Amino acid sequence: YADAGYAQDPGSVRVQIPKDVSSGNVLRFVDSIMQLDVEPHVPAVVVINERTGTIVVGGNVTITETAVAQGALVVKIKEEQLVSQPIAPFSRGATTAVVPDSTVSVSEGEGHLITVPTTVTVEELANALNAIGATPNDLIAIFDALNKAGALQAKLEMM
Repeated sequence: YADAGYAQDPGSVRVQIPKDVSSGNVLRFVDSIMQLDVEPHVPAVVVINERTGTIVVGGNVTITETAVAQGALVVKIKEEQLVSQPIAPFSRGATTAVVPDSTVSVSEGEGHLITVPTTVTVEELANALNAIGATPNDLIAIFDALNKAGALQAKLEMM
């Protein structure tokens, strides 16, 4: 029943009972719909209110390869590839996987520019900046610059 429903808006799906579903099978059709797992698309968004210094970041926002320097703040983002190797005999059916391990550190230094080839979440960057006392204005300037550089993988909304 691929054509039985469509997204009406970001929070609603409109479903029509297909013509080929007999009146005796309507409950079975509705039950099959109720069993479906729906994974909504949550857009990556950063919302900034410059007047109040409020920054709201969606959970799936990431930052791609970039270099960041803001005043005397220095941002270092490092990613290592780790190998997860299942241990026999408990690993029947398990496979070896390469997983990223990202670390973010921020310090107050001379303000020189560091290039960082990785992908990290905005949450990791914000936590590191907050740990050294970066102001909301510092964060706003960094997010705005990341967006203009194309490294902020999200829609930036300034209020």
